Amino acid sequence: MNVEMNTFQRRTYNVQAVRVTPENLQHIAGSVKGEFVEGSRNASYVKFLDDVAFVGDWVVQFEDGRYETFSHEDFVRDYQTHAERENKDEKYAKIYARIKATMTTQQILDEL
Repeated sequence: MNVEMNTFQRRTYNVQAVRVTPENLQHIAGSVKGEFVEGSRNASYVKFLDDVAFVGDWVVQFEDGRYETFSHEDFVRDYQTHAERENKDEKYAKIYARIKATMTTQQILDEL
């Protein structure tokens, strides 16, 4: 029995996110109903529920309304803007088209 494999893409979801800066710490604290904790410039943070957000972190709001904090490294690894995703999709579509064209050309040459 010949089994045909197909390619699937994992479903994605959208989030709202903001990177924490010294200038927006207090505003973020109000937005997430958290507490602004004053410290030195980079030691100030926002405390909310069981989480804290320091300068450089990302505060992410999920579709269900909950908030979560990610380090910058984790955020850029796991999330991308719509424009970044579209650029990747366009790039892969071009690569696929070139491979398909090459394979078609090779099949024609093999038939000669």
